[in-house]
Amino acid sequence: MQMFFLSLAVYSVIALAVEAAFTSLDTLVRSIRSGRQVNWSLPGETSLGAIPVYGLSAALSYNLIGAVYPDFYAWPWPCRGLAYMIVIFAWEFFWGWLSERTLGKCPWQYRESKYRILRYNNPYYALFWFGFGFLLEKIHQYLVPHLALLFLA
Repeated sequence: MQMFFLSLAVYSVIALAVEAAFTSLDTLVRSIRSGRQVNWSLPGETSLGAIPVYGLSAALSYNLIGAVYPDFYAWPWPCRGLAYMIVIFAWEFFWGWLSERTLGKCPWQYRESKYRILRYNNPYYALFWFGFGFLLEKIHQYLVPHLALLFLA
């Protein structure tokens, strides 16, 4: 149980940092594409909603993978990447739907994208999620166990 909470903390911090970086880069790209003045301080934003949406989802997913499919990491990388992408889209859909039902609004709606799927998913990000899954895989395999040795030993 301690390992789960440690991984939840690690993934939550990463979620907040990545969301802030992603929104700042998104704003930069949109400013450049639209011809608006660029704010080079790269302001980004995140919310506490990133903790359940990304932190909890990653902690649950990677801990379940090890328990249910112990040989998952031996799968060929394209299969793992596809699995990561599908699982991330599923979590994104679930949290978007749940947020809209409970809070009345989904934090992301992809209204501007012609590629959106039911307001909650945007296939435009498929390659990003494909690669991001591998980053989280390495964090799960290397960073979390090393932190466990430091903090849980």
